[in-house]
Amino acid sequence: SLKISNISEVFSEFSDVPIGSASIGQVHEAKLKKSGSKVAVKVQYPDAERLFRSDMKTARGFFKIFAPEQVIAFDEIEKQFMSEFDYRKEGAQMDKIRLNMKTYRNLIKIPK
Repeated sequence: SLKISNISEVFSEFSDVPIGSASIGQVHEAKLKKSGSKVAVKVQYPDAERLFRSDMKTARGFFKIFAPEQVIAFDEIEKQFMSEFDYRKEGAQMDKIRLNMKTYRNLIKIPK
């Protein structure tokens, strides 16, 4: 959470129509108020993490009964999926990628 009361505090423009979507959220184009930079903003669907945890609890119960040998692998998969909810960590990774790929900035665009 950005801890803001209104997106207009951060963005001068924010598209209501998403340019992409995935299982836990969608992406919108926006313009930062402070710098005027165009950015891609990922917005997580309400309750996505809670619903995911609930689904994982149900699936774990299934594995414990019908495939107990798979519980360890399932736990690792769940751990990897949980990292998908941390958009700040993902943003930090994108910053690293952008820095590492700066030689190719004329060929590729890495969203901020």
